[in-house]
Amino acid sequence: MVRASASSDVVLEDALIRDGWRVDGALNCSTTPEAAEKQLGITVVRTNEFQDKNFLTDYWESPLLLVDFIVVERTWFNTLMQYMVWKGPPNFTFGRGWYKEQIGDKEPPYVIAGCTSYYELVIWGPEGDPGGFGLLTIDPEKTTDKMLW
Repeated sequence: MVRASASSDVVLEDALIRDGWRVDGALNCSTTPEAAEKQLGITVVRTNEFQDKNFLTDYWESPLLLVDFIVVERTWFNTLMQYMVWKGPPNFTFGRGWYKEQIGDKEPPYVIAGCTSYYELVIWGPEGDPGGFGLLTIDPEKTTDKMLW
């Protein structure tokens, strides 16, 4: 069990999702999708359909090795991430409304705030990282039960 923040009673693994969006404020994520939609230029699906069943559902609670990281918009943070994936790929563990990334001995939590499709998740970064919203897009043709593309 991971507390969603030091000052929070929200448990990351106990996602409260309404109309396709995580509404419990985990990791200080917005409780409505409008900010993410504006920042990313996307539309969040307003049903729980893809939060409850998406491409990663079958892999929930099973570590997946990230083997490719494509940068769409270059920032210092995602440049660092791309280097880290190349140097020593991290493992990701997903669940309903959350995921954790294992980098060395650290395991920062992230919020899966919503979805735009079966293969694309709207994510929110942890406190202390650059934070903000991002998109995690899965390549279903390359992803296996051990590797995430």
